[in-house]
Amino acid sequence: MATTTPTTFNKTALANGTSTLTQRSSALATSTDLVQAGATFNDSTRLLDGGLWSTPNDNHNQPAYLGMYTSDLHAVLNDISGMLATPGSVTLGGAAYALTATDTTTLTQIEGQIQSLISDAPLSIGTSAAAIATQTAMHSLQTSILNEIQGDTGLATALGGHAFMTGTGATNVGFQQLPTGTDTAADLTAATATGAHLSAAGNVFNAAADLAVGGLNTSNLGEFAADIQAVATGVQNILNSPTQLTALETGETGQAAALTTVHLQTVENELQLQLNTVNPLYATNPNVA
Repeated sequence: MATTTPTTFNKTALANGTSTLTQRSSALATSTDLVQAGATFNDSTRLLDGGLWSTPNDNHNQPAYLGMYTSDLHAVLNDISGMLATPGSVTLGGAAYALTATDTTTLTQIEGQIQSLISDAPLSIGTSAAAIATQTAMHSLQTSILNEIQGDTGLATALGGHAFMTGTGATNVGFQQLPTGTDTAADLTAATATGAHLSAAGNVFNAAADLAVGGLNTSNLGEFAADIQAVATGVQNILNSPTQLTALETGETGQAAALTTVHLQTVENELQLQLNTVNPLYATNPNVA
């Protein structure tokens, strides 16, 4: 498993209305701020991508994802329970926020769903039929929570107005939706076609990443592998086409263009590692995968 750097908040900065990312422990402290709760939930979604693992408990200073995931969810659950118990204390990005009746209904539903996720998490590891069923259920619950937040227009708009920067330079919002992707037969063909734009491969990759939330197993690994193969072919086609590569790097300095090529080569290598090494392990030992 690759090391993860969770997205978290500096609580002092948050109180001042700025969202500065620092230590994971900051976000795990109890709060009644919706942005902080949402950032911690984002982290739990990233940990769930590909499934949880518990053995070994610690490997090269990387804690097992099971414990990290449940710690995140306990923190979010405590935050939401606190908001529902004392609605007058709710803040959003450090500023007071008044829960509407719709918000209260949404958060109450999510409170119960998070409790289910915490209970399910230890049961989701493995290759048994029961573990696979639990992975599927967790995928549904985790994504449902994101959809419910998005469906609460007032809350989603308010969260969207308090975006924050991650340590990688990407912009996030609390309870961030997964990237949109599709992997129909037509999408796979588009991604692998000669001359296809990188966005076609990216569309399929997004679908694969979304599919993997909860875990990869016998029920979805075939679809996932087909997606990753299509993305790999699309990236290879671009790397093998000087015309496409030049078009992609148009406007970049020589150094930046060279770095773009290196990044594409790195992505292609990682896709091959996923296909040839990691995917087969999911069928036998998800902890190692």
